[in-house]
Amino acid sequence: MTTLFYILAYLAVIGFVATAAIKVKGYLAASPCTPLGALPVPHEGPKGSYGGSFMEETDWWTKPRHVDHLGDIKALLEEVLFLHATFTHNLKLWFRTYPFHLGLYMLMGGTIILVIAAFLRLFGMNPDGGFLTFVHNVINAISLLGMFGIIGGGIGLICRRLHDERPAQVHHPRTLLQPGRVHRLRPGGSGGLGLQSFLRPPVR
Repeated sequence: MTTLFYILAYLAVIGFVATAAIKVKGYLAASPCTPLGALPVPHEGPKGSYGGSFMEETDWWTKPRHVDHLGDIKALLEEVLFLHATFTHNLKLWFRTYPFHLGLYMLMGGTIILVIAAFLRLFGMNPDGGFLTFVHNVINAISLLGMFGIIGGGIGLICRRLHDERPAQVHHPRTLLQPGRVHRLRPGGSGGLGLQSFLRPPVR
């Protein structure tokens, strides 16, 4: 039975890598559907604080463009690690969805550490040594906390969906049972992307 769980875990990791590669390949092959230069984005520097763009300047095409990559990284980390937009625009949802996402991050981090530990054992490190014993304890702690985060956040999101005041169509049982319909890629939203939409290539 233990071997079966290990096989399923490795298959899950392989499936994630494969589907992510398919998604990345689709994005690289598709042409952008919107001119990113016209959107208010963090790399605009001071203009990004009020939603401005380099295009608001007179004769902008004749001037050198300065891109603030640190602003991009800061905004990315704030959104990925703390769900900043959801916290700002929908605090009630944030209290439910952040434990769920934090649990996912913990499980992903535990998986990465587990793979590294497996390679260390393959290269001859003693599995009963102090370092790998400590690593295994860290993996167990992260996995346990991640499990509780996913379960607690998932229950909170399902309860929110059940008590949603939007039209009755959102309460259909299939919208509650589809795996992956827990979050939506927009600030303050709920819902989500199933496997079918994840694998679907971008609009050309």
